[in-house]
Amino acid sequence: MYICIEHDDSVQPSYLFRDLSAFLDDHNEYMETDYKTIKDFNEGEEYRTIYKHKHTMEKDNTFTLTQEITYENFENLLVGALEGGSNYWYWLPDEGVDATRKWWKEIGADDSEPLSTKISKFIWEGGGEVPITDCEGYGDDGEVWVLNKARVIEGFRLMATNHPRHWEDFKRENHDAITADVWFQLALFDEIVFG
Repeated sequence: MYICIEHDDSVQPSYLFRDLSAFLDDHNEYMETDYKTIKDFNEGEEYRTIYKHKHTMEKDNTFTLTQEITYENFENLLVGALEGGSNYWYWLPDEGVDATRKWWKEIGADDSEPLSTKISKFIWEGGGEVPITDCEGYGDDGEVWVLNKARVIEGFRLMATNHPRHWEDFKRENHDAITADVWFQLALFDEIVFG
């Protein structure tokens, strides 16, 4: 099974196919190209990428793609969000900062690390939950969202499913403060609210 991800929001964001040869033959004929492999296609196409993937078919005719998310993947986006991409709308209540610092002290880690790295490790390694509020008035007065490992993974899933351009930037390690902000909002709200 293969999936073709489009990076141009004006067309269908992605589609599945089984026969790579037939797909390449059709593409070559229509676009007057001469791709023989996935590598040829991915190097030649600026706005789309083909991936080979394993999938499992569920009872309701949906499928699941598998993508490993590492601590480094997570830390890069969370630090990018906290230190730049999202700092125009979020606020860290004291209880989350205090819980992070307490855990950090308990494990005897180097205290010179920035707060954003401490929060990343607290969530990923310590199973911590960090409350986040907004300073833009999105939620009801005093509404708090919690960032924990489950929400972290959900943010990645939503980005892969609903925002392929940002997902591809992330996968190609071409992400920036905007990618981090998109992921952070998806992890907290299930949608992009600000920006």
